[in-house]
Amino acid sequence: MKGLAMRTLVELDAVVLLNGVEDECLEEQRVVLERMVDAGEDWLLGFLDGVSEKCLRVLGEKKISSQAEVVEVSKVFDLVGVPHHIKELLNLMVPGVGYDPEIDENVRLPEAVRREEKIFSEEELEALVRIGSGSWVAWALETNPELERVVCRIAAAFGQLEILEASRPRCSWDEMTCSEAARGGHLDVLKWVRSEGCPWDRLATAWAAAGGHLEVLAWSRENGCPWDERVCRAAAWGGHLDVLRWAHAKGCPWDARTCRAAAWGGHLEILIFARSNGCPWTEETTWHAANRGHLDVLKFAHSNGCPWNAGTAAAAAANGHLALLRWARSRGLRWNENVCYEAARNGHRDLLIWARSNGCPWNERTCRGAAWGGHLEILKWARDNGCPWDERTCADAASAGHLELLKWARSNGCPWNKHRCILVAPARVRAWARDQDKSPSWSFLLFLISLLLLVLLVPQGWLFSALNK
Repeated sequence: MKGLAMRTLVELDAVVLLNGVEDECLEEQRVVLERMVDAGEDWLLGFLDGVSEKCLRVLGEKKISSQAEVVEVSKVFDLVGVPHHIKELLNLMVPGVGYDPEIDENVRLPEAVRREEKIFSEEELEALVRIGSGSWVAWALETNPELERVVCRIAAAFGQLEILEASRPRCSWDEMTCSEAARGGHLDVLKWVRSEGCPWDRLATAWAAAGGHLEVLAWSRENGCPWDERVCRAAAWGGHLDVLRWAHAKGCPWDARTCRAAAWGGHLEILIFARSNGCPWTEETTWHAANRGHLDVLKFAHSNGCPWNAGTAAAAAANGHLALLRWARSRGLRWNENVCYEAARNGHRDLLIWARSNGCPWNERTCRGAAWGGHLEILKWARDNGCPWDERTCADAASAGHLELLKWARSNGCPWNKHRCILVAPARVRAWARDQDKSPSWSFLLFLISLLLLVLLVPQGWLFSALNK
């Protein structure tokens, strides 16, 4: 870990050399890496990806002025073992140099890649497209022709029109290419692919709405792209009131899922607009508001006649929204055993205690929920307070791999179906379960029974005389 941090710190220095100026982002990452070098703290490893991405992004912006700079940085990279894909990218980013499979003598092909017969994955291709490295995208397609089916979609998603134009002659596309361009708000890309005959469907308008790209949505509709209820739902989900207003004014259909999406995202203004314009709603609106903890949305919905039921209370309990549940109960919201089950399964001990102290019912499923979630302290509290359990408590603990909880349950008298636990458990739990309640084998039992019958049924005098012969 410490060595990796040191190498990445040198990589960061190389980026600074290429830029000439150290910006705030780089400085922050330098501080983090220096701390990692000093302390070797594992939790800091997550910052490494950001540093590498920054390095690649700088290279992708072609901020290299001469081959001499490349040589200097490459020497440092060689000393500390920086991955070859970054080193080779340096060469390919020198002005006037790029990958052309037809003119090998003019190309600095990555020898390390050729030597290792590197085959690029879809994830690696996505990283290359993101930084706009057309040279490396071309090389990736040479090494793995399977990528030809996805490169247009990926290039459209990141708005890389040049890569898309260069790749199109050899690569296929479909409706997802337009949808990805629309989702990213890349109108120039969408216009070009449509002019070249790329197909589209309703998903393009829905994804444009989800991203809040009104200009893309308007252009798509003007040019015949179909739409449906998903457009309003996506706009509500993303919190894009301007898109929803425009779509509704243009006759886009909507349904109860529009209000549901607004409630899920906590977008009260959108919910108010939708309802004031006749959009329907159902119990799903209050369920999603409660599940996500949006009390203001729930208050509006309830005060304006939106239905709710016991599922709303369980939804609040599942994510530990105690204040919301208290308010809803004070307004007459019904509840049932699912509240205690959801609280136990998701580890919300305070909510469970409050619910029980206020008369919420429970049953064996509460212990099952605690077992499934691995919440031993909640299981102990539930049992101390009289909550029943059954063999499914052990089965759920075994299935989820919570061995310590399973051991505690068995040592405290919880019934179980050993064979069911063995069937559903991962290897470590399965091995422990097999060692429990071991009984003599059938052959040994038959031997004991035979011996007992022999003693009882055969005359003792004959047996003794036979043994003495």
